[in-house]
Amino acid sequence: MDFRLTEEQRMWRGSVRRFACDKLFQAAFIHDEAQTFAVELLPEMKELGYWGAFVPLEYGGAGGDNFLWVLMMEEVGRVDGGMGIALLSHANCVRSIMIMGSEEQKRKYLPGLSGKGGVAGFALTEPDAGSDAAAIVSTAVRRGDKYILNGSKAFVTNAGIADVYIVFAKTDVKTGAGGISAFIVDADAPGLSIGSMENKLGVRTCATGEVILDDCEVPAEDLLGRENYGWKDLMEMFAVQRLGIAAIAVGTAQGALDWALSYTTERPAFGKMVSGFQGVQWMLADMKTQIEAARMLTYRGADLADRRMPHRQEAAMAKVFASEMCMRVTTDTVQLFGAHGYCKSFPVERYFRDAKMYAVGGGTTQILRTLIARDMIKEVQDRK
Repeated sequence: MDFRLTEEQRMWRGSVRRFACDKLFQAAFIHDEAQTFAVELLPEMKELGYWGAFVPLEYGGAGGDNFLWVLMMEEVGRVDGGMGIALLSHANCVRSIMIMGSEEQKRKYLPGLSGKGGVAGFALTEPDAGSDAAAIVSTAVRRGDKYILNGSKAFVTNAGIADVYIVFAKTDVKTGAGGISAFIVDADAPGLSIGSMENKLGVRTCATGEVILDDCEVPAEDLLGRENYGWKDLMEMFAVQRLGIAAIAVGTAQGALDWALSYTTERPAFGKMVSGFQGVQWMLADMKTQIEAARMLTYRGADLADRRMPHRQEAAMAKVFASEMCMRVTTDTVQLFGAHGYCKSFPVERYFRDAKMYAVGGGTTQILRTLIARDMIKEVQDRK
């Protein structure tokens, strides 16, 4: 399998890299400290097609595929993991509409979210339903031509800045995953409000908070897909989402390694550059090797998704390996920087803080290992 980039892919990656280095890099320092989202960058990101990278042209998107999207997520993650997570949450919503939505819903919502600068927030997790997402208790009850939603959503990325939310709620409380439905909910819908915002360790440049539903009124035509079928469609979307997190992790690790190489080849110690010590060289070599391995796992998953081949297991493996690799690489980078790595003068301490999020969000590494093992066991049983 050849993952050498085409000319189009190289041009796209180069465009994202220039934006990330020229605009996003400095903004990340400011917004990480203030724990705010860089709304000033939205117009340019809209023009560059980032919010609808994989959305077909007919719906106002950039017309790319999953592979181009993964390249973009990697380059953004190389500079600012928080912006990567914001893009990921938005992409989850857009994919949900593409997978589950009617033609009317696609034409109503996708152009605004793909090419006109609209932002979306994905509201699934609840205070007592994280990895066990099927345990959500928010409800949606049909009353005439509306659904009435009640509940509280936690850790919603883009909370407070989103124009639209994709909300999952129980339409049949007697069933587990089989009773979950999805809804498109406008940010100004009656009964929707923003609760407390999270004060986070890392990815502080994306907004994360509560979305509260208090007799929230949603038109019946904004039910996304069929009633009680939201969970099945959600599982399809999750696979590609995990590739997005893996790509951000690869980018963050690559950014850390770039800084580590720059620092160790310029910093003198004991009569030679830090990079001249064999122990340091072995650390750098291990970092590079692990990054390349994670990158290939991620690219393979994206390639399979674009060819409409099974990729759930591959996406889970990519996410597990890339997120844990990123924690190792960013930890080693701080170590190589010494005291400088522990201070905010360099971005490596931010990479170190951001990395932990990738192993937690979108399915913990423990949950994903369980899913991988289940698939392996099922394959054996199916052959018997």
